Amino acid sequence: MGIIDLHLKNKSLNETNQMLHQMLSDLHEASANEIKVMKLEMEALRADKTVKDEQLNMLYTVMEHHLGINVRDSKG
Repeated sequence: MGIIDLHLKNKSLNETNQMLHQMLSDLHEASANEIKVMKLEMEALRADKTVKDEQLNMLYTVMEHHLGINVRDSKG
């Protein structure tokens, strides 16, 4: 193998290395974006659960008031 062949092989390997580095960088960015989306979805689910818990507590309060019983004490 001559020096020119080695130079061409080295150039090809460097190009491949740059391409792989770019692909890895793109994958990292995509993963980071997915994590951000998942965190936002989790926050939205927590907020929704909080609202639903509050609505359920209001429903219990109304039921207790109208029925004259403590629903929460008689649950399971």
